[in-house]
Amino acid sequence: MKANKLLLMFLATITLTAVAKDDIPLSQGGVPPEGEPTDPRSIASGVTASIENQVVTVSFNDMIASQVVVTNSSNQTVYNQTYSASYSVQADLLTIPSGIFTLYINAYGCWWIGEFSIE
Repeated sequence: MKANKLLLMFLATITLTAVAKDDIPLSQGGVPPEGEPTDPRSIASGVTASIENQVVTVSFNDMIASQVVVTNSSNQTVYNQTYSASYSVQADLLTIPSGIFTLYINAYGCWWIGEFSIE
């Protein structure tokens, strides 16, 4: 009985570790991806991003139209989607192979940039 409880606790720990969400640090006002327009900088906060199971979630404080672009280490666009006004959007990257990627978010009149990896 005690061994079964220990095994269940161990498996629960592995499961929680496997689906952990990682925050993606963002900086405001960076250079947009190649071919995308440069928007004027604005003072805005409230853009956050995270990745969990190869799905990037971007959240906003206000409903806002946005664009999400993901490029790989060779600066090739692997994801590009424009969204209508929303408090959050998701980019499904399940078909993208492992590597280091740059996340570009166009919202509040400027570009927000972050870097993340898929293992």
